[in-house]
Amino acid sequence: MAHYARVVNGYVTDVIVADESFINNLPKESNVKWIETCPCTFEGKLINNDCDCTKPLRMNYAGVGGTYNEELDAFIPPQEYPSWMFDINTCTYIPRIPKPNDGQFWDWNESKLCWELFE
Repeated sequence: MAHYARVVNGYVTDVIVADESFINNLPKESNVKWIETCPCTFEGKLINNDCDCTKPLRMNYAGVGGTYNEELDAFIPPQEYPSWMFDINTCTYIPRIPKPNDGQFWDWNESKLCWELFE
């Protein structure tokens, strides 16, 4: 069994676990593609060794609300904040200011365009 994303006009609408034969026998729908995805793939790397995937697949695990970029052959999660920019190396959106790595909890403040300590 594998994971498949239902992609409609580039947008992920569903993710299911199914046999390839099930996917191949689904009725054809216009502008709909079923594309395999790996639940252990994030930013182009395998993040879990307990996975059936043997290598990263399509940069990120597909998620409902995300997109599929055919040119990059990559699933891209939704953009969390309008100010965050697309990183082609990870196929994710990242803040222009790196999150502090000091062991504390930080939240992004979109109106101030900065990280604030979570209280």
